[in-house]
Amino acid sequence: MNDRLISIVRTLVPKGVGALVGWLALVGIDVPDDTSAPLVAALTVFLSFVAGSAYYIAVRAVEQKYPWVGALLGHTGNPGYGAASGSSPFAGGGTFPPYETKPDFRA
Repeated sequence: MNDRLISIVRTLVPKGVGALVGWLALVGIDVPDDTSAPLVAALTVFLSFVAGSAYYIAVRAVEQKYPWVGALLGHTGNPGYGAASGSSPFAGGGTFPPYETKPDFRA
């Protein structure tokens, strides 16, 4: 799997877990009939965000000691982002964009 696909998978899996947890949390909650739908939607979004973020943070923390746990994010190991080859503009304090002069777009 290439680095771009790994990064996408490792981003989307926690979001999916968060959405599932947020939905499951609301399944067991009895919402009164006079509660507005936007409030329920906001609560679902909030629970999904918190659950997905907590899942990602927890898996990443455990992954530091046990790399195989990264499979819970959809793939073991982090994407490379070019840092190993030094091609990243941020490796070694480079600038972004990685050029010193501003391009001339007038032509």
